[in-house]
Amino acid sequence: MLHLALASVLLLQNPPPPPVPKEAPVPLAEAESKPLVPGAIPESAGPEERALFQQFCRAALAPNATRVPLVAFDLMVDAQIRSSTNQTNENLTPLRYRYQQPEWVRATTEHGYELLHGSKGDFLIDPKRNEKRPLSVGREGDEDRKQLTEIRDLARNFLALSDPAALRIAELRMGRVDPLLVPDAAKYAWLELLTPDFRLPNQAQAGLVRVQLGLDRSKSLPALCLVGTGQPGARPMTLIRIRDYREKQGLEVPHNLALFPLDKTTGRFPEKPPLQIWLKKDSNLRPQFGAETFLP
Repeated sequence: MLHLALASVLLLQNPPPPPVPKEAPVPLAEAESKPLVPGAIPESAGPEERALFQQFCRAALAPNATRVPLVAFDLMVDAQIRSSTNQTNENLTPLRYRYQQPEWVRATTEHGYELLHGSKGDFLIDPKRNEKRPLSVGREGDEDRKQLTEIRDLARNFLALSDPAALRIAELRMGRVDPLLVPDAAKYAWLELLTPDFRLPNQAQAGLVRVQLGLDRSKSLPALCLVGTGQPGARPMTLIRIRDYREKQGLEVPHNLALFPLDKTTGRFPEKPPLQIWLKKDSNLRPQFGAETFLP
């Protein structure tokens, strides 16, 4: 009993400290809590990058045109596809890419069938066999699912480059690019954006990505586009080279696009692109798709 009495005296002389209150949750940063508005330039942007981006938006419009948001397109293209670095086939393959917000796509492939992403899911359509089937979730449909993802990425990046005034921008600053990665980087004026409106290869879900635009100093249009993760200083994963723009239905749109994925073994982009496309004259930037277009 003596030890209990001593404990009681000690507790009275040295009462235990009051419980530490739980910390209130840290509020989200102001930039994150505000929804991104299409076309709005962040308040943190300086005058130089602000002026350069506005020049880009003006240059993306055809002379005397009034901007109408780009929400769908029906692209007829000639494609040059290289399956490996050793392939020397220079033949062009006619393809068709149809797109409509919210990111529905229907595209032909070099094998003659179609890949579809719509409200009912992902499908493969084979007109030769009159066959329509959902893309399986196992290894059997892995290559088709991968190609469909690549088509969706290409469509979204084409949209972002063609209608920059619709971009949602979290950060905007002047950029710099390593000349070891892009040897002719010094030729261009570089803008760096943090935006959810471009796509990375195999990106699981939409999110902020870091985009570096190399603008042609005479035209104010991107000749190069590097896309990487949102982390500052992260190495870009994709290079898009735009060799030519053409006027189409009120917009100056990429006519010749070449895509270069980063070679992780060398840390460089390949000399020759695995995919290069040329836009054909019968492409339509204002299509009126029927409800059945994106259904299997």
